[in-house]
Amino acid sequence: MAPLNGKHVVLQSFLTWNVRGLGNPIKRHRVHSYLIRRGIHVAILQETHLTGIEGARLQQRWKGQLFYTTFSAFSRGVLIWIKPSVSFQSEYCKIDPEGRYVYLQGRLDGNPISILGLYAPNTGQIAFLHTLDHLITSSLDTPLLIGGDFNAVCDVGADRSHPPLLGAQHIELPRTSHPGLLTGK
Repeated sequence: MAPLNGKHVVLQSFLTWNVRGLGNPIKRHRVHSYLIRRGIHVAILQETHLTGIEGARLQQRWKGQLFYTTFSAFSRGVLIWIKPSVSFQSEYCKIDPEGRYVYLQGRLDGNPISILGLYAPNTGQIAFLHTLDHLITSSLDTPLLIGGDFNAVCDVGADRSHPPLLGAQHIELPRTSHPGLLTGK
């Protein structure tokens, strides 16, 4: 339970998942069925590979609220799905034209919250994270839920089968903007 303005809001289940494409109608159905079966309240999906037509089909068939990017049938794409029984009112939505993120500000059970779903590029993660800085800092006074695929590793030698790119560096994301983000305090 996370306190929001003196009240407690319960998101019993939150899922972030790299689905590696939702172009196939059978796969779309299976992913949606999984979310329903598991009782997921909020899902952030990456690598959805949705085109405008496929996104419209999802909007018609999936119950609940959908916020998604479209880019290509072969790459990128982020989708935030909110279960129909979850009381969420969207007040602001920013969708990246490059298919890398969806950012929401709204009210969950009447309490302010921001949700960021992202799919970072394979290279240039630091520059990408800098582009998100203004979104994150604009929501300093509200809880921020972040989910996605950062395409980053802690130990390049252990986590990647190929050698690191020249100029790659490890960074620690500052926790000063949202000190309670990871601890729930």
